[in-house]
Amino acid sequence: MNYIAPDPYHDTPPDNFLSEGATSLNDEDRAALRLSIESDLLLWTAYWVRQRVGTRYDLNSHHVWLADALMDVAEGKHQNLLINMPPGGGKTELSVTGFISYYLALNSRARFMHLTSSPDLANNNSEYIRDIFNHEDFRAMYPTVSMIKDTTAKQRWNLMEDGKRAGGLLAM
Repeated sequence: MNYIAPDPYHDTPPDNFLSEGATSLNDEDRAALRLSIESDLLLWTAYWVRQRVGTRYDLNSHHVWLADALMDVAEGKHQNLLINMPPGGGKTELSVTGFISYYLALNSRARFMHLTSSPDLANNNSEYIRDIFNHEDFRAMYPTVSMIKDTTAKQRWNLMEDGKRAGGLLAM
């Protein structure tokens, strides 16, 4: 099965794109899946929501705007971004869990500080992101990146790449 990334601006990813775990694929299809989800923050987020939670990530027009704004920050086009959306709009899933895990997968030396008014929310988000890096599909697609073995705290953890300490997350 060769994966063809859908247009995230008009289509939600098809179920087979999201439900096929990377560990069940051959090397060629696993590489194609990795390239597909790395090509777009929305595809990345949709894939990991399906793997982590088991549900579809339903896209709406505000997700497209938010993903574009986050990518502008990642590319250095903007230094600051203020997100003001009502609860339940998907901002945490996309801008925290999705974006931080996406960026760390592409640049494992990056360091993130996740600050929020609720320590419980920060810890939960940190745990969700950490779960992606510990997921068997992530390990299959990114065999050189892993969690540092002594990192079990939710508040602070780091990655290793090729056996060397890399980036990570501090959640407060």
